[in-house]
Amino acid sequence: MMDLVYLDNNATTQVAPEVLEAMLPFFRERFGNPSSGHVLGHLSEGALVQARDQVAGLLNCQPAELVFNAGGTEGSTMPFVGCSRPFLPSGTSSPQPWSTVLCSPWWTGSAAMVRR
Repeated sequence: MMDLVYLDNNATTQVAPEVLEAMLPFFRERFGNPSSGHVLGHLSEGALVQARDQVAGLLNCQPAELVFNAGGTEGSTMPFVGCSRPFLPSGTSSPQPWSTVLCSPWWTGSAAMVRR
């Protein structure tokens, strides 16, 4: 097989070996929903709190100031969902071309104009 140069990191990125190693227990035996009240949920919640504390330490901020999400689409629509109703009732805009971002003002219930 020839050497592969992967250039589509916008879609997905290879996980660093140390990240994979840290995550393996959560893929195998500690896979509970951190919002659940059972043992696996509590284990996951503890790990999530620890991760938030570590990232807050790196960024010199409070853990409560951090929001973790599942990926790019959720992260790019979150400002619309969180801010468009109370603060921007007459409209929002985004330079991002993704359809999820362009449609966000409509599914948040705001009357909005979105410019590409």
